[in-house]
Amino acid sequence: MPRRRILSDIERNNLLVIPESQEDLIRLYTLSELDFSLINQYSRGIENRLGFAVQLCYMRYPGKILPVSQRPDFHLLQLLSSQLTISPDAWENYSERAATRREHLLAIQSIFGFRTFL
Repeated sequence: MPRRRILSDIERNNLLVIPESQEDLIRLYTLSELDFSLINQYSRGIENRLGFAVQLCYMRYPGKILPVSQRPDFHLLQLLSSQLTISPDAWENYSERAATRREHLLAIQSIFGFRTFL
């Protein structure tokens, strides 16, 4: 039996999009002291610090895992880079070791109790 669709494609896309306004970006993606502590605890190297922060932010809002082949939203990457005082270009070297990305995702899910939607 096919699943019943609650949202249209447009509604789903609107729900899962990264906001464009600077105010919304700041409200949703300003890192807390706890965030900084976790980023430093679970990642070595600037590219992995930035990668951990990006994965954390995507899991919080819009509540999804950033696909391996997808680059993060430009404005989000800029905001996180500035908070971490890291160049946004560091993203290009994130998770050169496949296990790094998986370890980050598992740590974030475990710490915050995030679950995969089935």
